[in-house]
Amino acid sequence: MLTHWALRRLAALLSKVGVHVLRFDYFGMGDSAGQSEEGTLQIWQQDIQTATVALKKLAKVERVSLIGYRLGAVLAWRAAATAEARPQDLVLWDPVLDGGEYLTELVESDAAFCARLLHYPTPTDPPEELGGYVLPTGLRQETARIRLLDEPLPNATRVHLYVGRETKENAALRTRLESLRRFSYAHVPEEGVNGSGNLLSTRVLQVISSALAPEDS
Repeated sequence: MLTHWALRRLAALLSKVGVHVLRFDYFGMGDSAGQSEEGTLQIWQQDIQTATVALKKLAKVERVSLIGYRLGAVLAWRAAATAEARPQDLVLWDPVLDGGEYLTELVESDAAFCARLLHYPTPTDPPEELGGYVLPTGLRQETARIRLLDEPLPNATRVHLYVGRETKENAALRTRLESLRRFSYAHVPEEGVNGSGNLLSTRVLQVISSALAPEDS
């Protein structure tokens, strides 16, 4: 919910420069089928493949690009390994590098949100719910195992890494990705980086749309 406005605005910017765009909800999320407790990282990677095939058919194109924010960037990275979803451009926007640290961030963000509402639910360890969504054991364990720095390099023609904070972990990821033939990087300080705000700034959206714009636009 925190990123909805930003992703909708990004889709509009890309459309204006002539890029066909498909936004979708993962299984068990938003308007998609299924319950939130039924979602898994593997299912969501398959959703990306399904969306890729659909966009190719609708837009009559042979190659597409993938844009992922935080956990979505990890899913896009992994989905890019498949023949169906191998992208022209892979945009990694503040990707989750360590799943355990990411879960800790979510717990802290959820506690801060509840405090603003003067709502203090009885805590559980591990948490059974975050941000109003059920957090099933399997998904929590899958997420906790994420170590992006240890995963095989993504399979894409061009890879772009855009981060809101320059950390040693992001620097290590940048170093890994610089071994790829076509790679770009930008540090774009953003309001609400890492899901802590509403992502109302448009700077990073403009950077992404410029990177993916057709050369004749």
